[in-house]
Amino acid sequence: MNPEDADVHIVLGVLYNLSREFDRAITSFQTALRLKPNDYSLWNKLGATQANSVHSADAISAYQQVLFNQKLAKVSLSDCRVYWQALDLKPNYVRAWTNMCN
Repeated sequence: MNPEDADVHIVLGVLYNLSREFDRAITSFQTALRLKPNDYSLWNKLGATQANSVHSADAISAYQQVLFNQKLAKVSLSDCRVYWQALDLKPNYVRAWTNMCN
């Protein structure tokens, strides 16, 4: 496995999510986002996984700090900020609108 291949981390994240290993899925999606920070669908995958995680409050808090430190433009610091990032990249992305704060 090439550690610099974002697609590998995305596939792992999806597989971990399907097997309900949310912490591992979050880690995989975060790794992929470091490699592909402008992938709107990946931001949505991370948000959906965080929402399903039993540690969602911790994940949101930690990820909020990462986003703040990176000074990403137009990112809401609310609990729904990962969806806002996806929408910032692609405003008509229906899945992000649907998932926002459900």
